[in-house]
Amino acid sequence: MKKARAALLLCSTLFLAACGGSTGGASAEASTTCTTSVNGLSMTMRIHAPAEDKEVDSIEIDYVIPITLIEEEIGEPITDEVKAVIKENEESMIGIASASLGIELEDVVMDMSEDSFNFTMKFKDIEKMKNLIDTLSPDGIKSEDMDFSFKAVKADLESNMSGGCN
Repeated sequence: MKKARAALLLCSTLFLAACGGSTGGASAEASTTCTTSVNGLSMTMRIHAPAEDKEVDSIEIDYVIPITLIEEEIGEPITDEVKAVIKENEESMIGIASASLGIELEDVVMDMSEDSFNFTMKFKDIEKMKNLIDTLSPDGIKSEDMDFSFKAVKADLESNMSGGCN
């Protein structure tokens, strides 16, 4: 159980730490998908806005965390027993993530495969993402000081995400 908690804590820390980016909007509906990978952790971010010159109205973030990365962090292999405990507690973990992020249960998806832990969160209300930024920013960055227009967010993501945007 201790290993399972350590693995969950690591996963939570990794995905919350990656949420400090900015987001944005366009004239006909605008959307883009951006990807990056750091030390084996991959992240895909989809942003949407009513138009390119409008504020982003939704963000979806997918994380894929290799089991080996978690094992390296905790210094031990994740056994089948630990994986079973995680699977058994998946619903509770989703509830905790939903409450922590301020988003609906159906907007959080977690899955543990044989080689990775997968986590998706959907922010259908951009104000909830702004609240998360205000709460978690280690550098004191405030959402009110950020440009959430689609163009600005896309430009920020293009310059910061190694896989680029399409």
